[in-house]
Amino acid sequence: MESSTIGTLNEDDLFHMFGFLHPNDLFAFALTCQEMKGNIYKFCETKKLKNHEFFERTHYLSPKEIKLKNQLTTFESPLLSYKLAKLYNDRVRISCADVDFFPHYDNPSYFSKEQDTLLEHDVLRLTSFFWLEIKHTFKNVNPGRYKYIMRMKFGENFRWPSYYGDDKLVKFRTSWKNNKDSPTCDNEVRFKSGDWAKIKKYLDDGEVFDGFPVGCSFQNHDKASGWFDLVMDEPIVLKSNTNKVFSQFLDVENKSWKSGIIWDYIELNPFYAGHEEESTGIKKQFN
Repeated sequence: MESSTIGTLNEDDLFHMFGFLHPNDLFAFALTCQEMKGNIYKFCETKKLKNHEFFERTHYLSPKEIKLKNQLTTFESPLLSYKLAKLYNDRVRISCADVDFFPHYDNPSYFSKEQDTLLEHDVLRLTSFFWLEIKHTFKNVNPGRYKYIMRMKFGENFRWPSYYGDDKLVKFRTSWKNNKDSPTCDNEVRFKSGDWAKIKKYLDDGEVFDGFPVGCSFQNHDKASGWFDLVMDEPIVLKSNTNKVFSQFLDVENKSWKSGIIWDYIELNPFYAGHEEESTGIKKQFN
């Protein structure tokens, strides 16, 4: 019996196989030989995906993304275009300074919108307030599986005490419906209000803290600037493009004055079919 190898596949079969691969896998595959690299580049060219789309419509970029955007003006390849389009173009992101609601949005004594010199766009700072709530509704999101992300950091005057020592709940939640007749789907992660000072200390010093709630993780921590992603691990599953995804972050039971918390943006980030990115827990990431 004659053995077969991937090199004997015709172009249609190769391209069908490439369509199931994560862009990172295509990059690795392209390194195997010049012939395979040529086939992958040709496959990527047939997709005609624009890698600039997300960067052109979204002004709320991280430092890493700003650098990548600048690099796009001097270097481009079909494979890079394909990878960036898959990684970014289906993301839905909004600045926390532009969300639907946060309390007393017109009173800078409580909340303020300010320009971040590193990010070169507005962020939302909690100056001093005890009723903490940020909420937004994403409308007309394309079908797919998404993870919900909030990018935030702790400022120099950070303060998040727990009222009289009680551990009131801080909620990080999303809800959605796939159609008007379907039941509401809810994802919710609950923190103890007293956890946040411990979380800041962990991020600053890498100290061990085992009290993190199940259902979320902390990712992409930039020690230089302090920004990190609060990620909800359970995916949002949308089956039609008429969905509204409601997001909320609130601490309303803990009657203490909080300050020095800064938010950049909230985002719906697609999972890749068959190749989901690993959810990196805070202990795994910072050890």
